[in-house]
Amino acid sequence: MGGANLEVFKFAAYLFFPIAFMYHFGDPDWYERHVEPAKEAFWPKEEETHKPAKDPESLRAQLEEIKSRRKNGATGKQSQQEQQPQRLV
Repeated sequence: MGGANLEVFKFAAYLFFPIAFMYHFGDPDWYERHVEPAKEAFWPKEEETHKPAKDPESLRAQLEEIKSRRKNGATGKQSQQEQQPQRLV
């Protein structure tokens, strides 16, 4: 068997690595440098997302816009794909 020295080493490793990972990856500067750019490349901006209608007049306007797109033969997915740039994943 390993003895006391091995047990002390295992205890130190079990204690050190989770704390070191939390310290490194939990740092707000690291998050802003590495996660925020990836998040902005992956998800669309708030202004580009679909906003559902909240009152009857804007609901009717959106309905008319959808009907006119269907009448002209353009689908929503094609027009959205043409507008959005390629994303880095």
